[in-house]
Amino acid sequence: LSGKCEKKIMPDRVKIQVTIEILNKSQKESTKIANEKYNKLLKVYKDLNLKDAEYETTEYRIFPFKPWEKRKQVFKGYKTKIGLSVSTSDIKKVGNLINSGNKIGQDFLSGPSQYVSDKLKKKVYKTCLTTAINDAKEKASIISIASGVKLGSVLSVSESSYSNPNPRPMYKAAMAMRSESVSDSPNIELKTSKLSLNLNVVFAIK
Repeated sequence: LSGKCEKKIMPDRVKIQVTIEILNKSQKESTKIANEKYNKLLKVYKDLNLKDAEYETTEYRIFPFKPWEKRKQVFKGYKTKIGLSVSTSDIKKVGNLINSGNKIGQDFLSGPSQYVSDKLKKKVYKTCLTTAINDAKEKASIISIASGVKLGSVLSVSESSYSNPNPRPMYKAAMAMRSESVSDSPNIELKTSKLSLNLNVVFAIK
């Protein structure tokens, strides 16, 4: 028999991604300005004292910027791009997180995305195993009574399917825009994720 468990989980972490993008005729100046802006932005985020915060540099590129104009590439300067990912369990401060970046002037921002931490997933998964086993036992008990046999011990258990909750946007319109287009923080709408588990349980009968 199959035992099933489905549990709704309120995501316990949130992440945003910001990008610094500097264009300058001088490669040295482009890199210098981008680094200064990035370090300033990182300090602003760290000063928020976010709970369980994690910071990751996701991109660091320096390249000659040559867009196509009138069927030919035109050198505009050197572009430096630095990406930063910030995640935290302090979901209530996500508005502050977004606004802090806007004030300092990150060039692009995407997110926020909510997701369930591995720690919480593991905790819910263990609970779900018990629920699924009990579901299978309940079905087996009903069938054994209706069939006129006695239910024996469990002979084997195997997991037939398991689905993880995935990250998702936290509000209606996904955010991916230049900082000057953002004045106030968005209306955050938390949405539950779902963890589902199916077990195949074989029982002995007497």
